[in-house]
Order: sequence, then C-alpha cells, then structure tokens
Amino acid sequence: MDDVKILYTNGDSWTAGDIVDPEKFGDRLEHVMHPDNDAYRLPRVWPNKTGDRLGIKTLNRSVAGSSNDGIVRRLLVDIPKLLREYKPEEIFVVIGWTSPERKDFFYRDEHSNSWDTLYPAEVHHFEDRNSDINDFYKIYVTKYWHEEEYLTRFLGQNILVYNYLKSKKIKFLFFNAFYEDKSVVLDENQNLHNLKDSPDLYKYINKFHQSKFKDTRWIEHIGFAETVDEFNEIHKEVYLDISFKDYLLRLESNNKHKLLEYHPNEAGHRVWSKYIANAVKSLLHNDGRHKFVIDNFNQVSLHNPSEEIIELYKDIEEINETDQNGHRLCRPLFSQSDLPLILQFDGIAPDQLLPHTDFFYFVTLHHHNYLSARHLDMLPDYVLTGLRNSKCKLILDNTLEGDKIEKFLEELYTSLDKLNINHKCVYYITSNMIAEDTHRAYLKDKMRKGGIINVISFPWNIYDIKRLISLGHLPEEVDIEKEIQFKRESFCDLKPFLKVNRTCRPERNLFMLFVNKFNMYDKFKISFNKYNSNYDLFDFFPFLVEEENIEDLKKKIPFDIDQTDIENHGLPGIGKGKFDADLPFNPDHYRDTLFSVVMCAFPFVENACHIHSSTYNPIYCGHPIIQFGPVGHLKKLKRLGFKTFDRWWDESYDDISFGWDRFKGVLNIVEDLYNKSN
Repeated sequence: MDDVKILYTNGDSWTAGDIVDPEKFGDRLEHVMHPDNDAYRLPRVWPNKTGDRLGIKTLNRSVAGSSNDGIVRRLLVDIPKLLREYKPEEIFVVIGWTSPERKDFFYRDEHSNSWDTLYPAEVHHFEDRNSDINDFYKIYVTKYWHEEEYLTRFLGQNILVYNYLKSKKIKFLFFNAFYEDKSVVLDENQNLHNLKDSPDLYKYINKFHQSKFKDTRWIEHIGFAETVDEFNEIHKEVYLDISFKDYLLRLESNNKHKLLEYHPNEAGHRVWSKYIANAVKSLLHNDGRHKFVIDNFNQVSLHNPSEEIIELYKDIEEINETDQNGHRLCRPLFSQSDLPLILQFDGIAPDQLLPHTDFFYFVTLHHHNYLSARHLDMLPDYVLTGLRNSKCKLILDNTLEGDKIEKFLEELYTSLDKLNINHKCVYYITSNMIAEDTHRAYLKDKMRKGGIINVISFPWNIYDIKRLISLGHLPEEVDIEKEIQFKRESFCDLKPFLKVNRTCRPERNLFMLFVNKFNMYDKFKISFNKYNSNYDLFDFFPFLVEEENIEDLKKKIPFDIDQTDIENHGLPGIGKGKFDADLPFNPDHYRDTLFSVVMCAFPFVENACHIHSSTYNPIYCGHPIIQFGPVGHLKKLKRLGFKTFDRWWDESYDDISFGWDRFKGVLNIVEDLYNKSN
C-alpha cells in the first residue's frame, strides 16, 4: 500500500449509502445526497471504511439511484482531474456496477436541464409529477425494456471503463452491487423479491454466449457474438466473483445477523469494506508468485490418514484393500502432494483466498486413479467453484504411480462434464511415460465441448534424485572414472549382481525362485523379505515352482541386505518396526556390485510405462541395469536421453509383447553373466 494514496469509488446507493442523518432529515431518504448529510453518511458506508482499513484517503463519487450510464460519465470526468494531482500508481479505483436496466436520458424544459434516470424495475410504483414523463416511462418499459438492450449497453460500459483505466495505468477492481431481473420484477403473482430472487448477473449474461445457440445469427445481429467473450475475460481478471448482494445474503444465512433490506445497513457496509480491503491488498501485494491453497482436505497423509478422513470415504468400498503382504490397506482418494513445495509456490489458507485471486489446488491421487476421478465431487466447494469460473487450476498428482489411464480418463471426463468444470483448468501429472500418447489416442474421433484436460508425462523419479541426495541416500557426486577404477582394483571382492525388491509381486517371487533353484547366491547381494504364496506361477515356469524349491526359498527368507532391511519389518508404515517399501538402502551396495537387476512397476500392463527409482538410482551411481519392464521401456529410456547396455548383452527382449517371454529374456541374460568367469 506504500504507493497508493487515494481510493476512488463510484457506484449507486450501495456505494454512496442509503443512510440519512435522523436529526437533520428524519427518515426522508430523498435527502441522502444532500451536502449536509455527507458528514453523517460517508463514514458509515464501505468506501470510507475501506480507506480507513487501508490507511489511505477516499474519494467516493457514487450517487444514490445512479445508473451505470452515470457511473461512466462521472468516472470519465473524475479520472483526468485525479491524474493532475496523483500519479497513476497512487490511485486505486473500485467500481460497484448497479443493475444494468437503469437508463439515462438528458431532459430539458423550462424548469430542468439535466440527466434523468429511468428505473424499469420500479414499474409497479413509478410516478412522476410530469405527465409526459409518465407516458414516456410507460412506453419505454413496455416497448424498450429488454435484456438485449441493457445487457449490450452494460457489456460496452465494462469494456470501455476497463480499457480506459488500463490505458491510464491505474489499478482497479469491479463488482456487481445487485441485479433486478425483468422476469422477477414482472412476476404475475408478485411472490418473488426483486432483489433476493434475481439471478446472478454474470451467469445471466452468459445465457447469451454464442456457444449456447445452434444458430448464432440472432446473437450476431444484436451484437452479442463477441462481447460476451470479451466481458468474460474482464470478469476473470478484475471482478470480484460474488456480488455485494450475494455476499451479504450468504453472511446473513450463516450468522443470522441482518445486513440487508433493499440496501445494506451499516453492518453490511462494514463487512463488505473488510472484504474489499482484503481484495485490494491482495491485488497490490501480488508479487507474481503462484498461490496454492492448503486445507484439511489436501493435507491428508497418504499412508497414515486419520480416522476422520477415512470416515469421509466410508461409502467407497474399493479403497479397503489388502497389500501384497496380506495387511489391510486403506488410502484416501485425495492426499497431500509435494509438488507445490518443489515448485516453490506460496501456500495460503482458504480464508485468505479472494474470489478474484487465481490459485492452484494440488492433490495426490489414490493408486486407483479412476476412483479419485469418479468422486471428484468430494473436492471442497470453493475449489469446484474456482474450476467453474477458471480461477483455480487443479493439479492431479500421480507422480508416485504410472499405471494405464484409459479408465481414469473416461471417469475424469464424465465427472468434469457432470460438474460443469472447465476442462482446461485440470492438469494430470503422471510418471506413466506414455500417458500423453494414450490421451491423444483416447481423444481421437471424440468431440469435447468442454475442452480437454492437460496430461503431462513427467519422469518424477529422475527429479527425485535431488531429494535423495539431500537426505544422504545417494552420494552428492559420482565420479564414473573413479568408480571404474575402484571396480578394477576390487574386482575379485565384488559380487556381480545387486537385487533389491521389497514388495512381493509374481515376477519378483519367480526371480528369487530362479536364483534359489540354481543356487546363485554367491554372486548376489539381495534384499527380499517375504514370499507371497497367493500368486499362481505354475503355467510358464513349472521347473521353478516345484514345491521343494519354494519351501527351500521360504526357509532362507528374509534376505536383509543391511541394517535398513533388518529394521524394516512389520505392518506398513514409516519408522523402526514398520515396513516401508520405499525405504532407501545404503548406496555403497552400488560400488560393491557390478549390475542391478531391476523389476519395474507394471511390467505386464499395456499402455503404461512407469520407470521409478530402482532404475534411475543405479544409473545415477553409474551402475548398469538388467531390467524387466513393460514392452518398449528401454527404448523409452533412450528417448529420454539415457544409454542402455545393448553393446554388452542382448536387449531385443524389450520388443517381445508377451510379458513372461520378455521375463525369460532377463533370466537368460542373468544366467549368461552368472556363468562367466572372473
């Protein structure tokens, strides 16, 4: 606020005030704009109260009963005068637009020579002393009071004032005070309240958006074809998204305090002044940094949610699962994401969020992404509202996973259409490296009226190397030449293979049965804590799944590679005495071995390619990988700029479509290397 010295406001009685000094004027509201009433009126209305909150001078040029025509005329006279006294950056303008059907005409007779305002919404009780004006009023109301006229005029006024203030380099905000809809005013039963039952003006204007009409010729004819789009852009940038009227009605319903009749009372002006002051501060103090909102919903722990949070999902049976070790697993559909901190966004609470403020909302998705998409309506109301009016960008974080996305896309688009959300405001970030291609294929031959979401394939675990380095889980620097020299000098003391997989999956069990069957332990460093008997492996490798081999392997389990493994047993969780599948191990194991045998995530899943830390960590440490993953995953690595090791062993198995045949290719490489002499 250091630069701003004056707050300029303009509007109707909702900004001028509908308050008279009872000692001077009794209850005669026709004297509201009398100069002798200023000392009583002005301190009691929101502009002066806002100026006091901001510690700046206020110039309130509003007129009770004004039309928007009058607001524009006064502003175009006042701003040049202000610029002779203040620099543009010292002025802040707030315009409280009135109901747009009010219309000004210049009237002249032997007694009068001035602008006169007609109020169509007062059709039931309008009466002027001049019979000619009464006749004209009746003709105007019956023949010329149409939304096509007054909304076109209102859009033009917004475009004019917006561009005028922009040209003067003056900062400003707009809001709508109230709207009196013609259909409500003319309700035959007169059961509706002109003010409280009229629709939101912004939504009403968008009934005339050209997208709502199959034949746009009429819209083009009356001048709406492009101006609604222009108004929407202005609304998005400078409007408070809630009208003065709706703000007070909302507070009344929540707090049961009377703030509004046909005009705000002083308490109503007080609460609105606080709201406006916060909006001005937010705009002036915006340093260009992105804001993300933190609330109780998106700060939930993925791995250790509270009972209160789980209660929210009690009707979603699919989240109650059993993990690979037979332990109960119940994760929330939406939980905390680390992305905003990584991106260095500024966190704010929901009560710091003003309707005109653009913001981001981050959530990590459940590993069954489609469930999160199906229940998108569980997001907080202010987030859904922000998505509808394009103020919010929703970041769906799937960087910890990378499963296929076809079902997720179907559920997500269905939810977005149902919730009337702007699709372009939704960003899905996943470690599935072919998700963008899958999304393009999904959209082919589909007409999306609501637009399309943003799908971003991002190899998160490459970036995550930085975090692991900072935590001491990987060395700060790797000198490959020194690593090679160390291995030359220590070659006879090294074991060729390093195999770390802490969660049970069929291919991991089978690989351990392979090692056990041929007694390869002398050339392996292994982490393997449990064999899961629930997998049926008999069809493709009967020689490995003989009962004798299975029981022999079970007797040798667990294989603890170091102290991290010894302390990493128990129920799922983080900390000593619990099992953490993602717990890093000592990076010295990369120095003490020659190759990493890696079992990727989702190796059998079509249209998914999730390459995680078990691949990138050894690469960072200069450790060659022999890897079983989804078909074509080694080619994907090469497209990312990595080199693989087809100069030393046959990687053509990566092209085999059938997963278990691809797995055999990995076993053949390991067997061939195992049988080589030192």
